[in-house]
Amino acid sequence: MKGAISRIWFAAAEIGVNDQQSFSEKVKIRLLNKVFLLGIICSICVISLAPFTPDPKTYALEVSVFILLHISVIILHSLGKIAFARYFSSLIFPVTTAFLMVYSRGHFGEGYIFVLSIFMSFILYNENLLIRNIMIGIKLLIYITAVVYIYLIPAPTINSSPIDEHLVFIMCIFAMGLIILLYQKELAKNHHRQKVLINQLREKNDELLDTNSELERFTYIASHDLKSPLRTIINFLEVIEHNIKKQRYDQLVKTLKHVKSGAQQMNFLVSDILEYSSINNQTLERETLDLNQIVEKAKTNLQVEIEKKNALIESQPLPQVHANEIEFITLFQNIIENGLKYNSSEIPSIKMTVDYMEEYFVLKFQDNGIGIENKYHNRIFELFQRLHTLSDFEGTGLGLGICAKIVKLYHGEIWVESSPGQGSTFMIQLPLAVLVDKYS
Repeated sequence: MKGAISRIWFAAAEIGVNDQQSFSEKVKIRLLNKVFLLGIICSICVISLAPFTPDPKTYALEVSVFILLHISVIILHSLGKIAFARYFSSLIFPVTTAFLMVYSRGHFGEGYIFVLSIFMSFILYNENLLIRNIMIGIKLLIYITAVVYIYLIPAPTINSSPIDEHLVFIMCIFAMGLIILLYQKELAKNHHRQKVLINQLREKNDELLDTNSELERFTYIASHDLKSPLRTIINFLEVIEHNIKKQRYDQLVKTLKHVKSGAQQMNFLVSDILEYSSINNQTLERETLDLNQIVEKAKTNLQVEIEKKNALIESQPLPQVHANEIEFITLFQNIIENGLKYNSSEIPSIKMTVDYMEEYFVLKFQDNGIGIENKYHNRIFELFQRLHTLSDFEGTGLGLGICAKIVKLYHGEIWVESSPGQGSTFMIQLPLAVLVDKYS
């Protein structure tokens, strides 16, 4: 019951609010909605006191008029007439109060009501000094006119009661305090919303800067690396053409091997560039994955290399994660392939383990390869960064860059601990939010 009332209250407060409005505008709309909702509730409670007043019908009629005025403001908000609703709420209540003053000859706390109305003008028009002063001037003029009329044209006072002034004074003080409290709460909420949006905007801006920087490096390095094998192909095709003209056919087989090598390198580059480009910040559909099965699928894809090198791939029981299967197969496959490629051991080995911490878990890929000097530990995760020549080890230098990009999608980190001749251990740290369940 309490939850339903709370949902209705907050839903009613949002009437007339939309994304095109400024934060200040939203605060004022929500404030007016809440003030008038409370006004309706209080008026309904007050109208129940009509039987105990000297003139029940007149009392009920006066309160009913205020209820209708309160409802009208919320209806205007729902119709999108925000500015009109504000002017209406600012002027119709002083006019109605002045009318009741003339009708009943005062003595119902009208002065306090006008003070409350003027106080609302300071909040609703705090960003426009001219309109605020005009509204306050009009309200003072309405009040003074009603007071002068009462004193110039005396008549018997209706519903006069000494306690009315005190009750209305207390109610107005309470109302002013309540309005201040509601206004401060709305300001605090919108300040929080602003901070959230600003942080999101800052994150998106950082992502955009990273993307632009990455794109510039990607374009430059890709074009440079693509030009190299293309230049090789062109040069050796010219050699082939020259040899054919000179009828030196014995050199053709050797030269064609160089052409084929250059073409294969270009093919590797294009394939890796396409794979890298397909990984973006809009992640693919994620599901519950058993990392033990991911390891097996990666090993199946690398079966030829594993058998060729007589490699040993071991893994302790790994957990289940909420992730995309293609991304994690690519991640595991590139790291395992890296461990096999840069390995001169008689029996290359890669062992996968996992450590669990309080806020994250770490996947470890330990190999017995050639190792990496400390100064290159960060560089190897950059695009097209190779530490060896093509004659030593094949590759494009994109594999670990792809791994780094995938890990970043899951708000994780990847790094390496290694020394020359001592093998390497690649670490992937992921937040526990990715973890579905530890291996049971």
